[in-house]
Amino acid sequence: MARVLKKAGDFVLDVAATQYKRSMTRKLNAFGLKFDDLMIEEDPDVAEAVRRLTPEQQLARKRRQFRAFDISLKKTPLPDHIQAVQDPFEPYLQDIIKEVREERLERELLNQR
Repeated sequence: MARVLKKAGDFVLDVAATQYKRSMTRKLNAFGLKFDDLMIEEDPDVAEAVRRLTPEQQLARKRRQFRAFDISLKKTPLPDHIQAVQDPFEPYLQDIIKEVREERLERELLNQR
């Protein structure tokens, strides 16, 4: 019985996750953003990760954010032909954030001794 409930719960979560990802894809594409562009730089780990990006990646991130702001003000989504080539879940910052966090936690651990 417990196994059946677990499978049912997993199925419901998978359906919800699929729907959420589809919805986020539409919204991010409408603004021309990538998921990693939503990471807030007030977090020191994110700020350091953004600093470690190449200058080209930093510029592309800023341009996507400015374009999203402009689109939001104008209330007109990107044209469909541009949205079609977007891949909003292509990560470019997640691995660097993970690396920065691991380094910070290691430093904190070493400083405790």
